[in-house]
Amino acid sequence: MSTHEKKRRTTGRLYETQFDPETTVDPCVEIVEAIEQYYGVAHTDIDFILAESIDPDGLTALYRHQQSDQSWMISFDHGGLEISLWSDGRIQIQPTHSTTSLQTK
Repeated sequence: MSTHEKKRRTTGRLYETQFDPETTVDPCVEIVEAIEQYYGVAHTDIDFILAESIDPDGLTALYRHQQSDQSWMISFDHGGLEISLWSDGRIQIQPTHSTTSLQTK
């Protein structure tokens, strides 16, 4: 887990959390941790590769090179989930279909 405190909220099948983009080294780690929390399992028990859905280096660069007055949001689908990220470190996860399947190893 990251060393900073996070806000988390789950409503039905919607999961929200937030991290501090100024102190976070790798936002992709935050996304993986959010997916773990959404499913309630460790990432070693989930069969997925985040890089199949989004370019991790590009996402990290987006956070590292943003200006303080910039505001943006990006969404992508990953393994039956819609994952949305905001420039302020918010992460939102929800199913893209009525059912989301979890593939475990």
